[in-house]
Order: sequence, then structure tokens, then C-alpha cells
Amino acid sequence: MLQTKAGGPASPQALRELMLRKAEKLSRGKQLRVGFLEGATAGRKGASAAQVAFINEFGAPAAGIPPRPFFRVMIRLNQKGWARIMAAGLKKDGDPATAMALLGEKIRSQLQRSIGGWSSPPNTDEVAKRKHKNTPLKDTKNMMNAVDYEVS
Repeated sequence: MLQTKAGGPASPQALRELMLRKAEKLSRGKQLRVGFLEGATAGRKGASAAQVAFINEFGAPAAGIPPRPFFRVMIRLNQKGWARIMAAGLKKDGDPATAMALLGEKIRSQLQRSIGGWSSPPNTDEVAKRKHKNTPLKDTKNMMNAVDYEVS
């Protein structure tokens, strides 16, 4: 609970003013981006991580690659908790950039777990034989390792 300098509980007006100041700080252009950022590579021949992720997310029927919506599923399963993480970060030190960085780390981890745990649909027999295992989305682990975040 917010308290006054004298140690008593803050008034509703003081709480409102504090929240407005926090909201103003948040609206000053800070942005969190999580995913496959510019310059990240993930393919066997240096392909863009974003391109590799897009093909895996939505599939490429002409190439025999089924959709594996690891990103959309991760968002659906986790997005409700992101506001709590952001609020906890703001409560801890009040700095939006620090709170966004904490949230970025959490979302990056969630996305990497989504990639690492993906199993359906399985790889074709041909792909599984080449990889010596049937682990969709984890051929070289380059895509999983390319997940990152930035606060700008």
C-alpha cells in the first residue's frame, strides 16, 4: 500500500496522481520487441531467423512443410500473465525500461520453451531419418537460439 511521508495511507487522489505519472512515463516511446529481430540468422545457410520462423509458423505446403504455430500458441497460452509481470516490474523500481526488460526475458523464455516442446505434426520420415530423431522445429536449434528481445 502506498503511504504518505508521515507513514499513513495515501489518499485516493495521491494514488491517482501516482498512476498518472507512471502512465506518462510508459507512454514516452518505450517499446518492447520480442521474437526474431533484424540480423538474426537461423537457417543452415545463414537464412533470416524471421523467415525460418515464418515458414515454420505458417507452413510451406509446396515444400511439404506443415504449419507449426509455436508463436501464436505461446501468445494465446501466456499473454494473460504479461500484464502482471509488467506491473510487478513497475512496482519493484518504477522504471518502465527495466520492467519491459523483465517482461522481454520472460516472453523470450516462453517462446523458446514453445519451440523446444513442439511435437505435432511430427517430421516426415525422410526428415526424421536425416536428423536421426523426430524433433520438429529443432533441427539445429538455431531458430530457438535466435529468439531475442529489445527495449527501445
